[in-house]
Amino acid sequence: MSTSFRQKVLSGLFWSLLQSWGVRFGSLAIFMVLARLLEPQAIGMFSAAATVIGFCALFVESGMSEAIVQRREVSRGQLNSAFVVNMGLAALAVVILWLGAYRVCDYMRMPDLLWVLRVSALGILITAATFCQQAIYRREFKYKLLATISMLSTVGAGLVALALAYTGLGTWALVAQAMVAALITAGILWWKSDWHFHMDFDFDGMKALLSYGSKRLVTTLMDFVNTRFIELFCAASLGAGGLGVYAVGVRIYQALMQSLSYAMLDIAHNAFSRLAHDRPAMLSGYYKAMSVSAAVAVPVFCIAAAVSPELTQVVFGPKWAASAGVMTAMLLLGAVQVLQFYNGIAYNALGRPGIGLAFMSMKTVITMATLLAVRDRDLMTIISAYVLSQLSITPLSFMVAVRVMQVSMRKLLASSGGFLLSAALAYACVVLVRPHLQAVAPNALAMLILLSALGGLAYGLGVLTLARAQIKEVIALFRTRGA
Repeated sequence: MSTSFRQKVLSGLFWSLLQSWGVRFGSLAIFMVLARLLEPQAIGMFSAAATVIGFCALFVESGMSEAIVQRREVSRGQLNSAFVVNMGLAALAVVILWLGAYRVCDYMRMPDLLWVLRVSALGILITAATFCQQAIYRREFKYKLLATISMLSTVGAGLVALALAYTGLGTWALVAQAMVAALITAGILWWKSDWHFHMDFDFDGMKALLSYGSKRLVTTLMDFVNTRFIELFCAASLGAGGLGVYAVGVRIYQALMQSLSYAMLDIAHNAFSRLAHDRPAMLSGYYKAMSVSAAVAVPVFCIAAAVSPELTQVVFGPKWAASAGVMTAMLLLGAVQVLQFYNGIAYNALGRPGIGLAFMSMKTVITMATLLAVRDRDLMTIISAYVLSQLSITPLSFMVAVRVMQVSMRKLLASSGGFLLSAALAYACVVLVRPHLQAVAPNALAMLILLSALGGLAYGLGVLTLARAQIKEVIALFRTRGA
């Protein structure tokens, strides 16, 4: 890996992380206030609409954004053609949603969802107009600009949502938040972009994008079923109130996945794609990416999972105490996913998305069967079954990485094992000490501070004992960017 490319990757990682942190934690801060203003039914109603919209958006994007990033060269004609296809699919999706909204409402037993879903569907058109723009910026590692745009849209849309929530508009405050964020993002992207749409098409060149993108689309759809179908399942089984409890419980998990995992995965896909022709360099990047995630992301997930009861009350309020169990289970799942997801990114970068598709197909079947087996059970039974189904293919995922990518498990454990053991130690310390601190801490905030400090201390001592050399390597990696 050349010095200039390394600097570009590390700079991209820095700004990608800043984008994710700024957006997700900014959104979380806004949601903290909204959770105190809105009832579970209002949050559940919007979550149901957002899930349906998100599913349709996958078809609109069709995997072409990743295809644009993955290819070494992309022509202007291919970009123009991709834009036309995305906008055409977006218009079709909006028409289908408007006409089929009744059926969706009947399935989820939410008659009040009708107009929330129809109005939210219009956001698909706005978002589709940004797919090519964002892919171009990602190709060029212009994550600084993407970070700035995301933060501006988060703040602007959040202020609108808070103002409307204070007036008692409930679910519509969340709908307005999503629409305003999409409008701000699209406006700035088109204003700052060097590429603008022209009537210059290369539909033959689109075949290459569609060949890669179609495989990624199927994989992404499978992943969506694995990660978001549970929301529709909760809505149909438990109603809007039950879905609201779930939506609040997964909020921290989603924020951490976006800020600590997806940002790194985005950069990893971009970097691995450029290094796919140089297998040793790609493997070196794979080990380093795993080590960074094990050192930074895994302990955050584990400690947050351990303090979930206190974190739920402090962040969202006492009325959401039922969401704590959901938060614990999902955060522990996230601690595994932040590592496992690198395998899929590596397969895609090598131009073999079919491997990821096979894994997603297996996991989808397992997840659907598991959820159907616990249908009409209580929320925690559903969540526990879901987490186990998501973890079912983890061992096989690493076995295939060894075979296909020639990953050395010895090297992987040497670079990351100490961090993982230290994170497990931190979780265990918090859980074991909690009963002894409950008589000392006066409130949930004090308990959260004490337990978080204990978890951080336990992790730090574990790293100094088990991974002293590895933590120096991780620190040196980030210092390289400053140099």
